[in-house]
Amino acid sequence: MSKMDADGSLTLESDPRVCRCIPLAEIDNAILLSALKLWDELRGDRPYPARAAVTPRVLKPILRNTSLLKVIDGGADYEYRIVGDAYVMAHGHSYQGLRWSETAALAKGFHSFVKPVFDSVVRDGAPVATRGWIERGGQSTGHVYCEYVYLPLGEGAVDHILVVAVYLRRGGSEAATAGSSSFTI
Repeated sequence: MSKMDADGSLTLESDPRVCRCIPLAEIDNAILLSALKLWDELRGDRPYPARAAVTPRVLKPILRNTSLLKVIDGGADYEYRIVGDAYVMAHGHSYQGLRWSETAALAKGFHSFVKPVFDSVVRDGAPVATRGWIERGGQSTGHVYCEYVYLPLGEGAVDHILVVAVYLRRGGSEAATAGSSSFTI
């Protein structure tokens, strides 16, 4: 289980490690900066870009690091539509085609952590960035250090969330560079 504290940290009750929401200005990873720049260009003078503007061709340089979620019933649930290779390797399972509500058994810590983040993106229509440790799922064990940016998409209301993630080695040295999304745990 996780809870969002007033300071923006998400405390994982199953582990003393903390994952924090960070200001967008603190993002320094080339992949995440590229995603944020692309999102900003696509939105133009709108609060966020339309889902139709975000195609695999547009995302090609960062596609391995992306996941796309469809918002179900205004945020009651979320469906994983596209799941990049880096996400699958870090989480130990592909969530593609699954709803958030179906993922509890696959990644207990991550499952409870991510819902408040998704809800915030849908409610506020603004990007959210996080940095910290997440529990791996599937047949993988342990934790992985990661950085995420969650980007709202839609026409009028947020109907999709584009998630771009990088996964880092235990010591904190970055394994994912602008041209690669591989990592070592």
